[in-house]
Amino acid sequence: MADQIIPAAVKLAAKRAALKTAAQAARGAGAAVVAAIGASVLGVDWVLVAGTAGAGLVTVVWAGVDAYLDKVNNGIPVEYADAAAAVQELRRDQV
Repeated sequence: MADQIIPAAVKLAAKRAALKTAAQAARGAGAAVVAAIGASVLGVDWVLVAGTAGAGLVTVVWAGVDAYLDKVNNGIPVEYADAAAAVQELRRDQV
């Protein structure tokens, strides 16, 4: 389909942003889960531990979706678009 609402380059950039942001959020959520498990060993209520772990997982998904929608809404930043065009030009020259 040649007349897409969201260009393919923007979709790719949005997917990459979502994965990168979700991975970054997962590191923070992992730390929160480890802290919650440590707190449970010290005798903190399991409901609090489960709530902390669940909130960490929701944060990961939320961050990924937010990054995806941000790229779809705002498009590829000019700085990145210029760099991508330069890389494509270098690849054409090498062929």
